[in-house]
Amino acid sequence: MRHLHEQTPRVLHRDLKPSNVLLDADSRARVADLGHARFLPDGAQALTGETGTYVYMAPEVIRCEPYTEKCDVYSFGVMLNELVTGEHPYIDTSYGPSKIALEVADGKLRPKLPESDAAVATGALVDLICRAW
Repeated sequence: MRHLHEQTPRVLHRDLKPSNVLLDADSRARVADLGHARFLPDGAQALTGETGTYVYMAPEVIRCEPYTEKCDVYSFGVMLNELVTGEHPYIDTSYGPSKIALEVADGKLRPKLPESDAAVATGALVDLICRAW
């Protein structure tokens, strides 16, 4: 994603989620499914809201506000948290997609962070996840 974000114009994926990240024969991650991707000229912000998958969607996208490549960074943070916890985001709630979207947009809901005593849950990793959100 960093490579795409550094292009001129920048490329926003807008639907970054585990099923759109593939591993090749050398175990390198490859970003797939650029169907929602858009070019974003320098200094511009995207305006199409509600693009992507709610569970991984950044709050500003849900709220239909202007956004930048940071929407993909938010999605990366959700995916990284899923990798560390081994749990699908919001699996511990009884919320449906609409309720999740509303709560995320209002800043009231984020995926459950890894337990502090977990071997992989170092303070730096949890900090990275939180900064991505």
